[in-house]
Amino acid sequence: MSLTELLFWVVYVGGVIGALFRPICGVLLYLLVYNLNPETQWWGSHVESLHLRTSFTVAVATGIGMVLSWRKIQPPATQFPWMFRLAIVFLLYCALVSLSGGDSLFTERSQLFLEKLFKVLVFVFLMIRIVRTTQHLQWVMWIWIIGTIYIGYQAWSGVGDTYHGRLNVGLGGPDFAESSGLATHLVAMLALAGYFFLCCDSLRAKAIALLAGGFAANTIIMTRTRNALPGIIAMIAFALVRLPRGLRVKSLIAITVGIVAASSLTDSGWWTRMNSMKNTQSDLSIARRFDSWHAAMIMAQQYPFGVGLGNFPLRIQEYVSYPAQGRSAHSTYFECLAELGYPGLFLFLSVICATFWHYEDARQIGKYWVFFQNRDESLSRELRKILLIATANELAISGFLVCSLFHTRLWTEEVWLLLATSCCVHNVAQGLRSRVYAAEMQMQSGSDVVPALQPIGIQPA
Repeated sequence: MSLTELLFWVVYVGGVIGALFRPICGVLLYLLVYNLNPETQWWGSHVESLHLRTSFTVAVATGIGMVLSWRKIQPPATQFPWMFRLAIVFLLYCALVSLSGGDSLFTERSQLFLEKLFKVLVFVFLMIRIVRTTQHLQWVMWIWIIGTIYIGYQAWSGVGDTYHGRLNVGLGGPDFAESSGLATHLVAMLALAGYFFLCCDSLRAKAIALLAGGFAANTIIMTRTRNALPGIIAMIAFALVRLPRGLRVKSLIAITVGIVAASSLTDSGWWTRMNSMKNTQSDLSIARRFDSWHAAMIMAQQYPFGVGLGNFPLRIQEYVSYPAQGRSAHSTYFECLAELGYPGLFLFLSVICATFWHYEDARQIGKYWVFFQNRDESLSRELRKILLIATANELAISGFLVCSLFHTRLWTEEVWLLLATSCCVHNVAQGLRSRVYAAEMQMQSGSDVVPALQPIGIQPA
């Protein structure tokens, strides 16, 4: 047994046991296992031979721990935030479409994806119940950063298979082991790394975040994936608009330095790959993407309620003249349209809108940190944290969703985990809303009422 595998077993067994007493340990371990995908690692032969369902085992332990600690865990402000409610409706719609269409719609892929979505939403419920402080949110973000460093180190060390000079497959979790999925994942991680680098006071945290950002950028370049570029551009533009004013200049400097540093890692092959986006007519890969999108629209016209989840690759051959069996739509939104029809796409976009609404609501609450800066330092720090955490996660999901315009992520666990983080941020923000309201009432009842506090009008959650 290698030292790496021994370390994994120590962390894994300790985390499973810890989940029974502190469920947050289970949430963190689940995300870590998802990032590492130990069954496929060179050091994971014993994990694979045991046929241990690592993620499922952690989820069960976390659920048991939550039940055992039910009275100890402070209930969240909302156990079913709007994003989660709409996700449940989306799940029910997926089941209705698949089960009502007989064997033609309910295929093995449909069953697989339906079960996967159900399982991830069960875990999301655990997250909503368990992740309830800004510290918990930061721990969750740190797990993603640790996974990014591990993946980036592997890529830098030469792990993974290459094809025509690009890192093609062999790294990352089960949903982002191939190049496009990996690049999409790492684009989102750049936003989280930026949060810790710009917002943490600890030099050690800044150094770790810088390392994660460097590894993420290097690995994205190694994949030579074109869908990463529009995602990064959109995330940068969004950051300059959404970041608090005090961080905009710092972030602009950091982004500029990061772009210069990343450019030094590129080679002629990367630039050739990026320039190929201009040649939409001659580039076969781009041309066939357009064919797939056109096929998805035709499917939606013929089947307004969709051809069944997971079935686009099984039906595309009917809509193109060249061999395309098994080809995805190469777009999350077009695949959703084809497989679930117009109502399915509407529901999925509604989930996304609810996600951004949760983040915006948390940002609005967090902005009141300035009013308590000299009155209640503890509350002021918490409000500033939730403002920055909400912004960072908002940027991460924005970059991810833009990348997903050109790559199918609909049935990956990651997209739902990233969207569901908004529910946790929402609940933490609502808890702070109640504290702000109580502090405001206390200050206004005293003799030294602060005029600036009068128009706040924060209501209890």
